[in-house]
Amino acid sequence: QADGSARFNFDKTCVYAGIFGPTEAKAHQRLSDESVLVVNFALPTGQGLHKESEAIIRRTLEPIIVRSQNPMCAIEVTLQVVNDDGSLLAASVNAAVSALVDAGVPMCGQAAAVTCAISPDGSIMLDP
Repeated sequence: QADGSARFNFDKTCVYAGIFGPTEAKAHQRLSDESVLVVNFALPTGQGLHKESEAIIRRTLEPIIVRSQNPMCAIEVTLQVVNDDGSLLAASVNAAVSALVDAGVPMCGQAAAVTCAISPDGSIMLDP
């Protein structure tokens, strides 16, 4: 059972997040002075790029989690994509942060994500 969970929607895009831990890290994952963050990103069958998304989400979350409070432990973030209709990475980050709060994981701040684009004329479009 997850220690924390959340669902985040951007219109038709839907992502579920579950937090497991902090738990004892596997021997090859252990860091003596802080916890390790493990991100599992599950896309609907047949879609790729999940390893790149896992790395981006991990790099986004690591600075806001107070990992020094749980040395030699692992915090696992599992993201399950229910539907992808755009802004998937932003919805995933928002779901993960909400689930970390629900799990009571110590954080020094929070992150929020949005997808935007800059058009050729220089105008900014949110959720293109």
